Amino acid sequence: MNEIIQPAMQMVSAELAKQNTPSHIEDRADDRVRFEVDLGNELNFVYEARLRSYIQPAFALAGLSDEQQDEEHRYYRAEIYLKEGGRITM
Repeated sequence: MNEIIQPAMQMVSAELAKQNTPSHIEDRADDRVRFEVDLGNELNFVYEARLRSYIQPAFALAGLSDEQQDEEHRYYRAEIYLKEGGRITM
């Protein structure tokens, strides 16, 4: 999140600042990064990326030994949420 998502949000924020459109980025402690654009009298645009952890499915562990399969294997993905609703998984 710190290497890709946050720098991308900073780039968009810089471009919006050139157009005098205020925005801010909030790095939350709970593995979330929130980007909000102030649209004045309109509903603000909010884009939030949340890092989520999942246990790997059994078929992904087929090549591992029994001992390795007993360990909890996890993978992570970023889920994108918009204030207007909806979710996009990346």
